[in-house]
Amino acid sequence: MKERLFSSPKNIIVSALVLLLLTAGLISGAILVQRNQEIRRKAQEACSACDGQLTSMTLRYLGSSPAQIKVIQKQDQQSVFDGPVNPGQEFSFNGVWKNSTLSTNISVYVNNQLNVDIHTSCSDPNVAPGSIYGDFLIIKATSRNGGEVCPISPIPTQSPSPSPSILPTESTSPTIAPTPSEPGEPTATATALPQPTATESPESSPSPSGSSAPIGGIETACLGDRVVIDKNRNGVQDSGETGLGEVKVECYDTTGKFVASAITDNQGYYKICNLIPGKYQVKFIIPQEYTLSNENTGTNDLIDSDAAEESGITQFISLSAGDNNISLDALVYVLSTSTTNPASTQESVTTSPDTNVSTPAPSNLPEAGTSIYTYLAILVASIPLFLGIALFLI
Repeated sequence: MKERLFSSPKNIIVSALVLLLLTAGLISGAILVQRNQEIRRKAQEACSACDGQLTSMTLRYLGSSPAQIKVIQKQDQQSVFDGPVNPGQEFSFNGVWKNSTLSTNISVYVNNQLNVDIHTSCSDPNVAPGSIYGDFLIIKATSRNGGEVCPISPIPTQSPSPSPSILPTESTSPTIAPTPSEPGEPTATATALPQPTATESPESSPSPSGSSAPIGGIETACLGDRVVIDKNRNGVQDSGETGLGEVKVECYDTTGKFVASAITDNQGYYKICNLIPGKYQVKFIIPQEYTLSNENTGTNDLIDSDAAEESGITQFISLSAGDNNISLDALVYVLSTSTTNPASTQESVTTSPDTNVSTPAPSNLPEAGTSIYTYLAILVASIPLFLGIALFLI
C-alpha cells in the first residue's frame, strides 16, 4: 500500500494535501474546543436567580452617621458581622448556619438597636442586589444552589466624596447628598435612591408598635398586622385562632408601584415601615393550600379580614407622618382537597397592581448551545481523516 501511495507524483500531492487538511482540521478543532471551554467558563461566572438560601451578602450602609453594625442569624443567634461602619461603606459576611447558609432570616442592628430583619430564603424574590431593607442596600448576594444572584434593579454607584446625609427633596423619593466626614475615615456617596423603602420586619408581639425612622427629615409611617387561620371560617379573628407564618405581604402605592414587602413571623404578624406619608394598599400572597375568608365581616375593623377573597388585595389606607396602622389583616382557612377555589391561586389575579419585581434576565451565553462547538470540532477534524482513508482504498 505504501508503494501504491507514492507510486506517482499525483498520489504524493494528494497525500500531502490530505496531511495538510488533517493538520488544519486538528488546529481548527483545538481552537473550537478552547472557545467552547471559554464560553462555558463565562456562563458559570454569570449571575443567576436565587436558589435555596443565601450564603453570603454585601451590604451598603445608607445611614447618615457612623455606627456599630451587627448582623445575627435568627435561627441560631450566631453573629456573622460585628464592627464599625461609616455612611456609604460596604461590608460583607458569610453564613455559618447549615450548609454555610445565613439561615432563613438575619437581624441587622445599628448601635445595638434592631434596624431590620431580612428574609434570606430564596422564596422572597426581593432579596437580591439592588433591594433596600431599612438603612441597607444589598450590593451582592450568593445563594447555595445558584451562585451569584442577579440584581433586581440597577445598583447606585458611589463616587469619592464625603459621607452622605439624607436631605429632603420635593419628590417623594429620598435623596442622599454628601456632608463632610471625620478625618481619617473612608468616604463615599450613595446616589439618589429610586423609591421609598420599607423594612421586612415581622413583629412577634400581639400588638406591633413603633414607627419608622425619619427619611430626609420627613417622619415616616408603618402599616401591618397579621395573617390568621380562620378555623370556623366566620371571617372574624376568634380567641384561640393561630397566625400563619411565612406568608409574603407586598405593599403598593396609588400608581400600582411596588414599594416594599414583608414575611409574616411564626405568629402571623408582619410590619412594613419607613413609608413616606400617602396612600397604600397591601397584597397577601396566600399559599395554595389556603383560601381567603370573607372580607369586612362585622363592625370591628381590627379583627376582620381586609383582603379581597379573589385577589388578596386590601383597600387603600392613608398614612400620615408617624402613623402606625396595624389594622390590615387577612383571614384564611385550609382549602378542602375536593374544592377548587381560584382565590387560592394568587398568580391568576388580573386586578392586582404591577408587582414591579424584576426577574433576572437569562445569560446571553446559552449553556445548551455551547456544546455545538465540540461537535463542530469533531466534524472538521474527521473530514480529512475520511478523505485519507478513501485515498488509501482507491
